[in-house]
This record gives sequence, structure tokens and C-alpha cells, in this order.
Amino acid sequence: MEIYVDGCNNRKFGACATVVGVHENIKYDLFREYYFLFPDLILEEIDAPVGKIVVAKIHFNDVASQQNNGAELIAMVAALRISLHNNFTYPILSDSKLIVDFWSKKMSKTVTDPEKGKYIQECISLHKEFESKGGVIRWIPGDLNMSDIGLHINKKVR
Repeated sequence: MEIYVDGCNNRKFGACATVVGVHENIKYDLFREYYFLFPDLILEEIDAPVGKIVVAKIHFNDVASQQNNGAELIAMVAALRISLHNNFTYPILSDSKLIVDFWSKKMSKTVTDPEKGKYIQECISLHKEFESKGGVIRWIPGDLNMSDIGLHINKKVR
């Protein structure tokens, strides 16, 4: 299995995070399956271009419109929570270099929203624990991200 994470921000859906597991070409909506791990998040089923999927709705107060990075952060935190809950060491794949290379490893001095800062700290801690158990987080191009809800995926890749 591989776990894919993504975040998006658009007029129709707002800012939302997705987490999908893929095993033998079957996609699993991991927010739907592990909803009980997220009492702190607002989960909602949406009818996205890829079909019905449960997403975490996101809004942080330190940016006016660019909520995508916060959604990417929440998706990574969710994937790490799911992985550690199940003792998974499956690769976690993200198309966000900010999350993979930076926020999952260290805090940013430019983050002014305390709630976002709390999730960054959680991501750092969970990432360390995940790696200590043999887990790997990798960057992938956006057109290969199976967690994309259908807003920018290259359909030929599928």
C-alpha cells in the first residue's frame, strides 16, 4: 500500500485535505475509514470530480486566501496519525515540497496562526516517530497524486 495526501483550495469546495490509500489499484478513502482519529477536524463528504470523498475542511487565520498549504499540512498530519495508529510503514506521498521538505521537519518563524503552529509541531513529532519505525515520506509530482480530488490531475496518467 501507499498513502497519498493532498490539499486544495477552490471556490466550490473551499480548503480541504484528502488522504487516500492505494493497494493493488484500489483506492481507500482513509478519512472515511479512520474518522475516529480526527475529533479536532471538521470532516465532510463532498461530491468531487473523482467521486464522493471525505475531506477535512480547513481554515487558518494567518493567510487571507492561500489556504492550500494549511490543507496540505492537515493531510500529512492525518496520514501520519493513521500510519502510527496502525503501525503502518507504508510510504506517504505528497506533492507539497513545503510539507515534505520543511513543515514536517521544522517550525517556520513566518507562521503566525497558533492553530497552524500546533499542527506543524504535531507533524514534526509524528514524522520523527514514523521515520524511527522505518516509514518514509516522499515528494511526488502533482499529476501522480492519487489523493487529488480531480481539480488538476492529468487524466492521461490514470
